[in-house]
Amino acid sequence: MSDQRIRELERRWRETGELEAEIAWLRARLHGGSLPLRRAEVAAGLGSEAARAALGAGGAHDDVVDTLHALIDLSPPAAARAAVAVACAIARQFGPDEPALEELVGSLSTAESSGAAPPGAAEIHTRLDAAIVGNHRARRRQERAVRALAAASVALSGPRRTLRVCVAEVAKHALDTLGALTTRATIRPVVEPLLLGLEELENPSAPAELLLTVKDRFAIVGRGVVLLPQVNLGGPSFMDFTVELRPPGGAPPTRCRTAVQIPLHSPYDPDLPPHALLVHCERVDVPVGTEVWEVGP
Repeated sequence: MSDQRIRELERRWRETGELEAEIAWLRARLHGGSLPLRRAEVAAGLGSEAARAALGAGGAHDDVVDTLHALIDLSPPAAARAAVAVACAIARQFGPDEPALEELVGSLSTAESSGAAPPGAAEIHTRLDAAIVGNHRARRRQERAVRALAAASVALSGPRRTLRVCVAEVAKHALDTLGALTTRATIRPVVEPLLLGLEELENPSAPAELLLTVKDRFAIVGRGVVLLPQVNLGGPSFMDFTVELRPPGGAPPTRCRTAVQIPLHSPYDPDLPPHALLVHCERVDVPVGTEVWEVGP
């Protein structure tokens, strides 16, 4: 289908706002290749009627956590925005009776829209600790809101490697507090315009970061290779992300997933960095002197 025909379909949809017009526009873009299939699938998983009809999808929705992880792969900034929206929705369940929560929701929402630095996770816990009151059940619900806000703050401003685990943390509290239907309804208006091309989908390539140069390594059967020295990644104890292995001597680099482990020492040494990387490859693939670069979430 010609670009002119696609523009005509878009103009008709924008003029009428009709669902059938939007479906025709999306279907034409899918056939022409200007709308990537995966973006339409994620929008459909969030409940977009137009995307589901354009794809010919059935009535079932995707799992919320799977949808958020797919969103991370498409656009980390969009995934962070979704995490903020969901965390704020959890906190707003407490309404005007929780002014401390409302204040933090405002701060986080402002940071998301303006690019300002959000309140840090430690600050969120400190400011809200005294405000969490009530019986045991109410306190547990309030603590979920606090943890979700803290995770969303880290997702918005922390290292890219922390995004996946922070989004999963927000999703867990959302499913416990809001349920899958409300969680999807909260995410959809934030990211649907980005996914379907109504707004530009931001996916900047974060610069690669050198994490360590391998001094030693040992294999764990069935799991991968633990790399030394240990490092301080400035994030949660358990993360997984993509690294690039750059061997010494000019050998071609390779990419693989890595999982962050808590090192076990006997006796325990508090002076050592808190994280060890376990890469999913063979020991021969990581000779001493290999540089390990973080290249994606």
